[in-house]
Amino acid sequence: MAGTFVDDGGAGARKDRVVDHGTTPRGLNVQFPSSQTFGGDNVYTSIDDLARWDRNFSSATVGTAAMMARMASRPTLANGDTIPYAFGLRVDTYRGLRTGLRGGHPAGMQAWFMRFPDQEFTVATLCNSDNLEAFRFSEGVADLYLASVMTPVSAWPAAPAAVTMKPEELQRYSGIYRSVDDPWDRLPIEVKNGELGEVLFDDDADETFFPMTPAGGDRFFELGTTGNVGIFTFRTPADGAPLRVELSWNGRPADVMERVPDAAVWHPSPAALLEYSGTWFNADLDSGGFR
Repeated sequence: MAGTFVDDGGAGARKDRVVDHGTTPRGLNVQFPSSQTFGGDNVYTSIDDLARWDRNFSSATVGTAAMMARMASRPTLANGDTIPYAFGLRVDTYRGLRTGLRGGHPAGMQAWFMRFPDQEFTVATLCNSDNLEAFRFSEGVADLYLASVMTPVSAWPAAPAAVTMKPEELQRYSGIYRSVDDPWDRLPIEVKNGELGEVLFDDDADETFFPMTPAGGDRFFELGTTGNVGIFTFRTPADGAPLRVELSWNGRPADVMERVPDAAVWHPSPAALLEYSGTWFNADLDSGGFR
């Protein structure tokens, strides 16, 4: 995989590396990598190398067949539950077929790797503009080639009719929600300027607020810039467990997230934050200097 490398700033320029592009009201602009996370980020590859990586799952030349099988298996937790995030892949289904997925979305780029192990079919998509949705291109190619063995496509749901809610009514839904399947995946939902919405991390602006429109009956919806329809349904479990939100995009199975109790959310004081101030360095990675 000679076309795959980690850009740690010390290897010099790569002439064959494409540049990232971000979309703004004034058009496209070039975005240069700014992340200092080397290995977990700043990993570059090519379509040819992704094909080699894919081939190694079914015919292991690096590692063993047992190792590759484990990499594509759902891990078992101490309590016996399994989670969809495997060892580098997300084990899921798409239109009734088993898949192994891996995506990436640094600033100005998108990548999506979609493997169908039972059909021995894989699609890898690399985009160097943040207004392109790599996963949609991959799914479109898979739809063409595997249509005969896939379940029928469900029509995207229409957006519900909007209703009006007062800001004080919206506050009951605010909080930090944690995915039931992926507990490390957290979603802040807040009320800002009289609107309820998601607060998502953004590389350029630190965070971006996506407002949700009330639809009545503890339901809200979002309309994506490319026509996606997201439905957020809040439910209070009968056993008194924390409030949950079921998040479904385009009629797909919902991701269930549970609100984290306020007592479990750490709100550090200025004095507590001072304990973490200083200059940090990792001798093993030979990187640091962060404050």
